[in-house]
Amino acid sequence: MTAFLIIAGRFLIGAYFVQAGLRNFMKVPLHTDILGKKGVPMPRETLLAALALQVLGGLMVALGILPWLGAVGLIVFTVAANALYHNFTQFSGDERTSHLNSVLANAALVGGLLLVMAA
Repeated sequence: MTAFLIIAGRFLIGAYFVQAGLRNFMKVPLHTDILGKKGVPMPRETLLAALALQVLGGLMVALGILPWLGAVGLIVFTVAANALYHNFTQFSGDERTSHLNSVLANAALVGGLLLVMAA
């Protein structure tokens, strides 16, 4: 039963990142513009590398191909995304709450990825 739960949990976490990455590939111009405004060097290339990490890391975790390495990549991706997109200290009111909720959800995902690394 434990092995099944580990495989199912790993698949669900990995699949989340795969689908999110594929959706983000559909919004490259939007995200490139956002990163450019935040001063990220070579924003398009940086974005494409990050999205490749998101999808490939998700596949590695979901399919059990060096899942610990995929989890490390996804943790790096998630922390960077939080810093660039969800710095809730820069907002107020409902917008701050929305970004704080995203940070907390991402922290939970990082927790799940740490469990993937432990397994």
